[in-house]
Amino acid sequence: MNLKGFKFSLEAPLKVKGIHKTELEIKLAKAKNEMDDHKRTLDRLSMESDGIQSRLGALLSTGIRAADLIEVNKYLGFLGDKIVDSQHRYHKASDKFTELRNSLIGLMNEIDMLEKLRDQHMGEYLKGMQKKEERDLEERINYQTFMRGGKIYG
Repeated sequence: MNLKGFKFSLEAPLKVKGIHKTELEIKLAKAKNEMDDHKRTLDRLSMESDGIQSRLGALLSTGIRAADLIEVNKYLGFLGDKIVDSQHRYHKASDKFTELRNSLIGLMNEIDMLEKLRDQHMGEYLKGMQKKEERDLEERINYQTFMRGGKIYG
């Protein structure tokens, strides 16, 4: 809302915070996508590891060559290392997402506070304008009454 003559002293910081909010929302969306990508990778690796372990269990019950067992064991070790690395990346992305989300929440609280303050100042300004208009109207009525009274009785 734009009122002629109304000036809010904190309008510039409010606009800057609005721009910063937009930037944070974009960063938050990117961090969410990154976190989701790492989660999908972690889930895929875990499912692959679980699948290999269940097949290994079946092979052990039916019989498996020692060389194949050693190779599957090495691959499971390699897969375990990838899972640990993926977990680390996921937790790092999750922490970044949480940090950005908390920053955005704090910024939104600040913006809300500034908007409430602006609305309060605007309400005070409108009350002042209404009082001024009432005074002007009252003076005009008094002046016209005085002028008519002077002409009629004078």
